[in-house]
Amino acid sequence: MSGRRIVSLLPSTTEIVAALDGLDRAGRTLARVRPPARC
Repeated sequence: MSGRRIVSLLPSTTEIVAALDGLDRAGRTLARVRPPARC
């Protein structure tokens, strides 16, 4: 039953979604403050 232990160690789907949402918001904020140097 070691498979269950591995699954329990992995972050839950909601945590992954929350982390991605946070990264997306941070990326947008940085893009707003510091516009990307694109031609």
